[in-house]
Amino acid sequence: MVSMYAYFATLWPERCVYSNVAGVVSLFSGSPIPGFNSVTVLDATADPATVEEVVNEMAARGYPFTFQQRPETASHYDQLITRHQLTRDDPVPLMVHFRTDQMNVQPVPGLQCRILAPEDVQQHLRLVCTIFGMDFAEAAAFFTPQVMSDAGVYAMVGEVDGGIVSTGVCVLVDEWAGLFSIGTLAEQRGHGYGAAITAACAHLGYSR
Repeated sequence: MVSMYAYFATLWPERCVYSNVAGVVSLFSGSPIPGFNSVTVLDATADPATVEEVVNEMAARGYPFTFQQRPETASHYDQLITRHQLTRDDPVPLMVHFRTDQMNVQPVPGLQCRILAPEDVQQHLRLVCTIFGMDFAEAAAFFTPQVMSDAGVYAMVGEVDGGIVSTGVCVLVDEWAGLFSIGTLAEQRGHGYGAAITAACAHLGYSR
């Protein structure tokens, strides 16, 4: 996560503010999309005062933001969460995978996964904004063809009968492959398309 946040800051240097202080990492982008402004507690033993200071700095910027904490710290920051009127969302599983041959994801009949050319990134963005309820113009301001031309950023889509049903992004930093914006259209769920696009993004990362 630290490597990914630091890398994102290099993609948008004119907009992003990145910090990594004593087990608490933050990235501010200036976007009204909460997920683009985030404070993450990486270390379960992080000093609560440091966590509060970083969260207060993020909140003072006046933009929506997310606060992510490890499962073992679930009750450590209740007062902080209440004070900033944050709403708890579904937990995001902590996942690290080291071998693609152990993923055991079966091919999905009729599904074709492909890497988008940088100039076609809007195909990914339209689907992501539909799935996650994000503003297209705001997302497009960040994920431009120029950004997608970077050697470490790849968008993928899964197609059935010529229509895009799922999508994801693979970001390569050092020895890591980070997977982001994995999603499937609501009406297309339950067929394994999400698992397949996740596996495709992971295999892309391992092959580079």
